[in-house]
Amino acid sequence: MATNKKLKFKVDLVKNITLDWTGLTRISDLTYHDRNESGVYVWGFTVDNVFIPYYVGIADNIIFRIHKHINSIISGRYTIFHRNSLAIFKDFKDQAVQADKTKGKIYIPDWPYGFKNFLDNGNELQSHIDFMVDTFTFSYAVVDRERVSGQELKDIEKICINQIGKENLANTRAGHSDKFIINHIGNLTMTEKIKATNR
Repeated sequence: MATNKKLKFKVDLVKNITLDWTGLTRISDLTYHDRNESGVYVWGFTVDNVFIPYYVGIADNIIFRIHKHINSIISGRYTIFHRNSLAIFKDFKDQAVQADKTKGKIYIPDWPYGFKNFLDNGNELQSHIDFMVDTFTFSYAVVDRERVSGQELKDIEKICINQIGKENLANTRAGHSDKFIINHIGNLTMTEKIKATNR
């Protein structure tokens, strides 16, 4: 009898949450606003009309954080992929920069020690940076921070990383959480990207 009570208590602690994903936004349509929308976001690249998720994150001001990601690409703080390999970046994410730089990773940041290297190779990297920026696309789901704590938001991030698949993302950390059952609604591309990993 005591075992059943413990089990019921554990089940009651699991929260249902619905993430309502916004439409995919390209950088050309990105405008800054001062609304502090908190929640989880996914950014990646739209190449040949296909959205490729790259990174899952959380923020208390999502739009501000998205701007910081874009700035980090432009300023050499993120890995740069050859424009012809961006759509299949996950095939190269665990590899080093190839000597001929004709595919895969063409630059890995070593901030701030390697920043001079980034500047010295700016002309060679620029078209690939431009391609990453031009194809940058994101979607997000607002989470009510009055009902969800900071730690719980981190748990939601972990679940989303796991659902898309860490192998499909550039995220270097993930984890497991059984605190939530997450339902995904909204943007069809986003919900399909997540559902595809659960089949």
